[in-house]
Amino acid sequence: MKHLNLPKWKNVQAAACFLLLFNTGCYRLAEQPEMGINLSADAAENGYLKRIVYSRNGDSIAACAGADFKANKYYLFTTTLPGDEKFNQYLAAYAKQQYGVILVNCGCQSHPGACCYNDAMGALLIKIKQKPFDAIYLEAKCRFNQMLCSAFIRGR
Repeated sequence: MKHLNLPKWKNVQAAACFLLLFNTGCYRLAEQPEMGINLSADAAENGYLKRIVYSRNGDSIAACAGADFKANKYYLFTTTLPGDEKFNQYLAAYAKQQYGVILVNCGCQSHPGACCYNDAMGALLIKIKQKPFDAIYLEAKCRFNQMLCSAFIRGR
């Protein structure tokens, strides 16, 4: 098997082209806040939640989570997929009614600020012996499925 012998400059150009081709689909520029997304009906709260979602400063996000925790506003950011709207509405109502957790749907894309806020708020909620969100989610999913099954059986 013969090796491909190219001049040194051609090797550098080929490597640069190769990297450019394979990095264009993976690299995203810093996300800009979407103007049409509403996280809350209240304009001031919507602006506050948007700043958290699109923020990249972990210390300020943790400070926001601490302030919200002291004010008994337990926000958790969620991402949803299209087609599961009924369950998402049920989950939001269930979490707020049973545990006082306010779910904020930030679309179908995960945002670093939202993930950082959820981590900080989750740690604070564990201190007061609140169920973690994954347990709340599974509990709501079981109840929702039971509700669907009983509605299906009654419909027969």
